[in-house]
Amino acid sequence: DDMVERLGLRDPAEKRWGILEGIDGLTSAAAKRKAQTQLQKKARVEARYILKTLANFLWSDDEFVNDLHVFWKAKVPAERGRTSTASAGSRSRGRQEGEVQPLPCSFYRDHAQRIFDSMCDPADAAFTQSS
Repeated sequence: DDMVERLGLRDPAEKRWGILEGIDGLTSAAAKRKAQTQLQKKARVEARYILKTLANFLWSDDEFVNDLHVFWKAKVPAERGRTSTASAGSRSRGRQEGEVQPLPCSFYRDHAQRIFDSMCDPADAAFTQSS
């Protein structure tokens, strides 16, 4: 969760997955909490993809992160399972299954490069080499 906050990944995850669409129409606090939890899980996945992109870069001899370093799973469409954002008994408001298009490679590449640059800068405490 700390990495999600440092990288500001909640908004990109929401943009990709659309989990909070229509959350204002939900009446149940439990349904809203569930939607927020699902969004946090998706944001953690994006953070994991960025860290795997960084790891791929670190294993290479390249000077900068490029699209070849982007973790393979970040490049393919994801399956959207049925997310029940509907109130109990009303299935029609839940999001249906389908594919979710990946974020552009530049998203993962830029975040990984930012982390690497921060790790190399001793004055920057945001991402130390021991984080």
